[in-house]
Amino acid sequence: MKKLYRKNCPLCKGSDFKFTFYDWQNNQFVECVNCSLIIQNPYLEMEYKEDYWQQSLDPDGKKRNMLLERSPKLKNWYGRIPSFINRQSSGRLLDVGCGPGFLLSAISNKHEKYGLEISDVCVEYIKDNYQEINICKDLLDKNTFPREYFDIVVLYHVIEHLVDPLEFMQMIKTIMKKNGIVIIGLPNVSSFCAKRFKGNFRLLGKEHLTMFSEKTVQLLLNKIGYRVIKKETPFFTTDYFTIKNLIRLFDKGKISPPFYGNIMTTYARKMEA
Repeated sequence: MKKLYRKNCPLCKGSDFKFTFYDWQNNQFVECVNCSLIIQNPYLEMEYKEDYWQQSLDPDGKKRNMLLERSPKLKNWYGRIPSFINRQSSGRLLDVGCGPGFLLSAISNKHEKYGLEISDVCVEYIKDNYQEINICKDLLDKNTFPREYFDIVVLYHVIEHLVDPLEFMQMIKTIMKKNGIVIIGLPNVSSFCAKRFKGNFRLLGKEHLTMFSEKTVQLLLNKIGYRVIKKETPFFTTDYFTIKNLIRLFDKGKISPPFYGNIMTTYARKMEA
């Protein structure tokens, strides 16, 4: 795979970086001196692997078949997103990078549900199991959906994979209605584990190109015209809240455990121009 370099920060366009750490896969991460965004630089030009959903390894080396994990995902991964959306008035909802459609399947059918996904395996899974989901196999561009089309857009573990999340979020804004809500789930590099374990933070890795803190995700949303209305860090109601994982916090020489604050979910409303 080819190594590529970013000359400018994707958030503030600054060009001054300082080294922060190598992660547990030996990828180099640097911090923008101007805005503090952390990026992988250089980064590897990635190829999407279709078998990810059926055979993959998590940071602890555990083999997983993601297509069998609907219940664990809904309990341990998405937090209160389904209940939040189900409390909203009926509308049009888009989940970008929706995978096998587990999140959308937990949303009331009072909403018109759309999923955007590039995996053939996931697209076929959705067609076979969730006929109520309008699934589109594509990458988002300016022509994928009409302007001001969606009331709610979910981006759950999407923008950390992007070289230019600011440009992507500007596209998202154009397809959202006035006062629409965007829900963004991200690894949190300002979390306790990220600071304590540094390069051994479990949510780094070669596929995570742009790493946000609470400060930088706020900067991103402010820059494109969103107002944060709610934040959450799902953990204590999940299966990850165990004595075993708490004990793992003491060993900084190994991969960090799942812990409070590792993942941050931010809800923001599109402000009128």
